[in-house]
Amino acid sequence: MLKVGHEVVRPGKKFGDPDIRIPVPEELETVPGVPINKREVDYYSREQPLETMNITEAAARTWYDSQTTEDMGRHQAAEQRRALIKPLEEAMHQMGDLEPTAESTGEDVAELIKARARELGFADVGITCYDHRYSFQSKKRQVLYPHVVCLVYEENFVATQTIPSVTNLEGRLVTSPTNMQRSLDLSNYIRSLGYHAQIINTDFAVMIPMFVEAGTGQQGACGYLLSPIRFS
Repeated sequence: MLKVGHEVVRPGKKFGDPDIRIPVPEELETVPGVPINKREVDYYSREQPLETMNITEAAARTWYDSQTTEDMGRHQAAEQRRALIKPLEEAMHQMGDLEPTAESTGEDVAELIKARARELGFADVGITCYDHRYSFQSKKRQVLYPHVVCLVYEENFVATQTIPSVTNLEGRLVTSPTNMQRSLDLSNYIRSLGYHAQIINTDFAVMIPMFVEAGTGQQGACGYLLSPIRFS
């Protein structure tokens, strides 16, 4: 039997649920995930800056589009036609230019933001400094503010493993609008505390290192963010 070295305490699945205590065996305590060598990050961010796969892997994007079946095409068209999607996208793009709706008190509001994110339904949330070393070269000037609120939201894992497919597109039709609306709600809450807010996603940067820094998980050898959150 493995000997427990310490316990990790994580929030429950939903806001208000009791915390989850996860025992960590002693033999795993010396394996904190893939280590980040800051000198290497400095070097490569300067000499070989990152760029979005929409640019570097344009051929793969073309291939994906070529795999669209007639049924998938109908779902994609429906997604674009949905009355909710376009206004949400426009509101997200405009958020960074909006002024706060109140004066800042100067108090630390980090815990208030985290609590509000959990109330809105995000599975986990962490806050850290935005690290421009991970920004895509074409997006560096578009990131406006110095801190980042890292939000974890559940998507149907099984559906994501069927890309490209109708099943995945149907899952996105459910997940995307909800995630977008909750991000807008949280941004407006941050503005009500006296601060600016901007909504960014994986189109802007490699986000996993910042999620690690924010305490939401570790980067695994597979490149994914490994989080002890239990969704079910």
